[in-house]
Amino acid sequence: MPGSTPPPVESKPAKPPPTPPPRGRNFRIFSIAPLGGIAVEGCLLQRVALHRHLDIQRTSHLHKHKHHQILFYLRGSGRVRTGGEVREISTGTGILIPAGCEHRFIRQSRRSPLCLVIDFSSPESFALSFQQPGIFRLSLLRKLVNELTHFKNSSTLPDRLQRDGIAAQLLGLCLGMVLESEAAAKHPINLLLQMENLIEQAGSASISLTDAARQSGYQKDYLNRILKEQSGMTFGQLRSQLRLRRARNALRKLGSVNAAAETTGFEDVNYFIRWFRKQTGQTPGALLRETATGGRRE
Repeated sequence: MPGSTPPPVESKPAKPPPTPPPRGRNFRIFSIAPLGGIAVEGCLLQRVALHRHLDIQRTSHLHKHKHHQILFYLRGSGRVRTGGEVREISTGTGILIPAGCEHRFIRQSRRSPLCLVIDFSSPESFALSFQQPGIFRLSLLRKLVNELTHFKNSSTLPDRLQRDGIAAQLLGLCLGMVLESEAAAKHPINLLLQMENLIEQAGSASISLTDAARQSGYQKDYLNRILKEQSGMTFGQLRSQLRLRRARNALRKLGSVNAAAETTGFEDVNYFIRWFRKQTGQTPGALLRETATGGRRE
């Protein structure tokens, strides 16, 4: 009606801000215990979890498990102490920790590491093992982890069966990566691994497609075609990705653009800066600043 006062609009109460995860603990993105009976090569899967370490003030305490454990660091870096030995770890590092082996994680930067954890039991005994698998298999590992996150809250039997199938694939893939012998890595059926080995062995001295084809016994065109089928990358693209990984690791460990350029095989530091920016969209100096501030852009 004209002149009438409209009824007051009730305002919805503001939602309280989310409670931050407690400091000093691992923030569990997901933790999955399979339905039971999942075994790969005699190894019984107990749990698959994805953790983000949040406490930046303290190291984790020295501890051990009754089961075997595989850790894969999908992001971040630091150190792992096992007994009296301290080992550097970085993105892509895989560790097999046998049952009863004391260990702890030591943080070195403010950025929160992201770690895949697989617990399993086996009648077989294992030795402590550190591995740095190739880019292709790490990409496959990340793909399986992403698929598993979609089923972390599964309630129906079909979804849980799919979830457990992916978990079993993860166990098999990770076991293969951390237990792989030098002879297996050089088997002729896995051309991608051969090329990664050749590139890594060359270090800062970049190896050409011609040299790689000659050393592996393939024609250049055939080599590129098979690599493309196996990894989606040509030899040159694979070499650039591995070189970029080496550059990032050098920047984090050495803390110097000049030292990282030299380690990666660049004589001209300005060319290294341009190359790095073309590959990543940021300069090496920007990556150093992000690392120093825990990933926050200033």
